Amino acid sequence: MKRALIITILLVLSSTSYAGFKFEGVGARAIGMGGAFTAVCDDVNATYYNPAGLFRLKQMEGTFMRANKFGVIDVNYIALAQKNMGLSSVNQGAELEAGSIGIGAGPTKKTNIDETIYAISYAKRVHPKAVIGVNLTFLNLDSALGSDWGVGLDLGAITDFLEDLTLALMIRNIDAKVRDEKVPTSITMGCAYKINDEIIVDLDIGNKEKYKDSDSKITYRMGAEYVWNGMVALRIGAIKDGGLCVGTGFKQKIWQLDYAFGRLNKDLPNNHYISATFKF
Repeated sequence: MKRALIITILLVLSSTSYAGFKFEGVGARAIGMGGAFTAVCDDVNATYYNPAGLFRLKQMEGTFMRANKFGVIDVNYIALAQKNMGLSSVNQGAELEAGSIGIGAGPTKKTNIDETIYAISYAKRVHPKAVIGVNLTFLNLDSALGSDWGVGLDLGAITDFLEDLTLALMIRNIDAKVRDEKVPTSITMGCAYKINDEIIVDLDIGNKEKYKDSDSKITYRMGAEYVWNGMVALRIGAIKDGGLCVGTGFKQKIWQLDYAFGRLNKDLPNNHYISATFKF
């Protein structure tokens, strides 16, 4: 069982035959909504979910999230953004016993496997009701199976032609390659509806990539957030194929603390996510 878990971790992080860089989501607020955040984007997490959303920021924001998957993979996300501009970094990595996975020798020897995406984000209004955004990404793989850098591009767009209804598009990993192999491109369309000042719902629909020669298929995420008195938030999200998340948050004028619990992929166990966000 332990060996099967370690092999799964390797497939999540890296392989000798393809580049991984599969991040299910970042930010406990967005994860609490099942990762359905492409059209909601109104905070620093837009650097990941849709850079076009950076136009909504009213002041500088910084955030940090830490989580652990399988009890082995550490996930760290940090971002700093202001209106129309942002910087971010998301990393997942594990330290494994080399002898147990056939790399190196000896039961106590360790090997590190790390994937990191650094992004420079920019948003620009191109129409009174439409904004486009772009991430210039730098992908770094560091592992005993091979280390390399790659460069990619993310494109995002947001439009609010209808009152309280937002439509969005996010194309991730355009022409991104690591170790001369293409990182799978994902396309997500989002629709968010603001029911009132307290409740917002979102639906994201996108392609779910499969590696090798497998066909892609459609996946979706649905999420909702209720904010009471502008201070306390309750969230829920559902993902096709069985993923379910719940979350909560508490915020004041200059800081916000968010928590989420659940899974963004049916192949992963339930997990805890904690984020701290500050406004300057």
